[in-house]
Amino acid sequence: VQSMSIAKNHSPTADRPASIRRHLVAILLAVVALMTAGRWWNQSGALDTQELLAQATALLELGDVQRASDQVQQILESEPPNPSALLLLGRCQEASGDPVAAVETFQRVPSGLPPVSSEAAWRAGHLQLLAFGQPWKAEECYLRALQFEADSPMAQEGLSVVWGFSGQWWRQIPTRISMIRAGNVQRVHLLSLSLAEKSLDLSLDIRDLQSTAPSD
Repeated sequence: VQSMSIAKNHSPTADRPASIRRHLVAILLAVVALMTAGRWWNQSGALDTQELLAQATALLELGDVQRASDQVQQILESEPPNPSALLLLGRCQEASGDPVAAVETFQRVPSGLPPVSSEAAWRAGHLQLLAFGQPWKAEECYLRALQFEADSPMAQEGLSVVWGFSGQWWRQIPTRISMIRAGNVQRVHLLSLSLAEKSLDLSLDIRDLQSTAPSD
């Protein structure tokens, strides 16, 4: 009788709530493990991307353009819109002697992400000026770079060069002055301001001569 009462007290029906609780706990633990693994995967992926970018940059600076390009392509296969990878790919294409592809890649870099967007724009400007001889397109690139990063020294310098080549020397005066005020004192800036000052003096002298010349 006693054994029958014990069997009744430990029937499968009586153990069901405890079994359900154990299953629920196991499921919750599995979900937490998956979420933790997902966070670790994302962090690991981000770190891997940064490491690949750093390695590719180092390879490019060492002159190993092909290996640098291969690593960048590896990043872009998993992250097609990665702006830093696109910028680095354009630099690899430029270094390999393909300015057309480089400009196209620089133009694929998303806007509004300084300093990456700004660098892509002024690098495209350099190629438009030096590789293709198109100062008007270079000017557009430099102005776009300054929209993304108003104090970009490379964009300011490129814009001043374009204006100097096109005979619009007066337009580079504010840029040169702002660069000097920012501590970027270079001989080329002082020379440009000196030439601009002489041009202004010459213009004033010519105007004075024209005003004092006898009329026919």
